[in-house]
Amino acid sequence: MENLSFDNNILIKSGGIKTLVEALKNNATPTAIDLRNNPIGDEGAKTIAEILKSNATLVSIDLENTSIGSEGGKAIAEAVKTNTTLTTINLFNNNIGSEGGKAIAEALKTNTTLTTINLFNNNIGPEGGKAIAEALTSNTTLTAIYLRKNNLGSEGGKAIAKTLKSNVTLNTIHLGENSIDNEVGKAIAEALKSNTTLMTIDLYNNGIGSETGKAIAEALKSNTTLTTIDLDSTFIGSEGGKAIAEALKCNTTLTTINLFNNDIGPEGAKAIAEALKTNTTLKTIDLGNNHIDDESVKAMMEPLKSSTTPATIYLYNNNIGSEGGKAIEEAMNSNPKMMIYYGRV
Repeated sequence: MENLSFDNNILIKSGGIKTLVEALKNNATPTAIDLRNNPIGDEGAKTIAEILKSNATLVSIDLENTSIGSEGGKAIAEAVKTNTTLTTINLFNNNIGSEGGKAIAEALKTNTTLTTINLFNNNIGPEGGKAIAEALTSNTTLTAIYLRKNNLGSEGGKAIAKTLKSNVTLNTIHLGENSIDNEVGKAIAEALKSNTTLMTIDLYNNGIGSETGKAIAEALKSNTTLTTIDLDSTFIGSEGGKAIAEALKCNTTLTTINLFNNDIGPEGAKAIAEALKTNTTLKTIDLGNNHIDDESVKAMMEPLKSSTTPATIYLYNNNIGSEGGKAIEEAMNSNPKMMIYYGRV
């Protein structure tokens, strides 16, 4: 891959966007451009958009943290409508807003080459979220979309959930930090029951609560494609934890689950320990910051002495004393393939 890299202010220090234009004149076949951390702003984005309209070799462009606003986002979106080579675009940590989000959505309706788009932290809001959800009902090439920290809210979240019922190409979606509530969480869980392509879903730091935890657990009993789910800081509590544990007894595809900071407590931890006796596919589980005590840890360690799964367990920031620590060390000595991390971080 011929990569033109101007990351970390190199572009600005070397003469601005004109430097890129000149570089493209001297290199007719670049396949990737990296402009991360260059404050090119909307005007710079418009220049990039003009390049994308005519360039026939670029497959990847990185515009992370480049001070692009609504106008720049709309310009990039317009270019994406006609570009026929780009497969990956990173707009992480810009501020394209609702209007930029809507413009990107329109582009996704006609673009047939993009497979990955990162819109993490762009303030696209509920309206932008709904527009993107609508686009995903007809787009047939996008496999990964990153929408974390976009204030999608209830309306945007519901629209995405509805789309997940019918979309058959996405395998990765990140929805963390989007003010998604219990109602939306349950709608997403319902979608996971019928979705047959999604392999990774991130719901980090959404207040979905124990009822959604239970609904997701029900979905995991029948879903056969998900391999990774991030429920970090989603307030599922002890009841949600116990429900997830029941699901893990019969789920045969999940390899990674993040339950960090969910207050599942001793009862939730004991239930998960029971599930680990029979689950043979889970490789990584994060149970950090869950008020897990020595008794729960000892119950969890017993079946793991003879098990080869999960291979990695995180128990950081729990109420683990000397007895729990001793049980952990004994389990790892009995099963050298297993790594358990505990203590305070």
